[in-house]
Amino acid sequence: MAKKIFGVRVEEDLRQQLKQLALIKGFYHNSGQHKGKPDLSGLVLAILEEYVAQNQAVLDAAGPFVEEPEPATAPKSTATRQRKPAATASKAKTTRSPRKRKTSGSGPAK
Repeated sequence: MAKKIFGVRVEEDLRQQLKQLALIKGFYHNSGQHKGKPDLSGLVLAILEEYVAQNQAVLDAAGPFVEEPEPATAPKSTATRQRKPAATASKAKTTRSPRKRKTSGSGPAK
């Protein structure tokens, strides 16, 4: 099962490795309900800062990071049944026929 750290999906085996590394390096939550537990986000941030510090020259030479746009892909399945747009979709019937009211008398007149 994958969870997110800083908005990035991280697989469970990598999370376990990060937890062990956090315990070794001493990254813990200092307060709150997670006090004493491994602080993975703090550890990941420290790893990124260390990486940037060690590779600053390479990163500067590479230039600014530009995210490439994802190519538009056609839908994989060509289902015969298409979903209608919300504006033209048939609305559920909201009005109900009024219930027959009971007469205030004790029953039908004889």
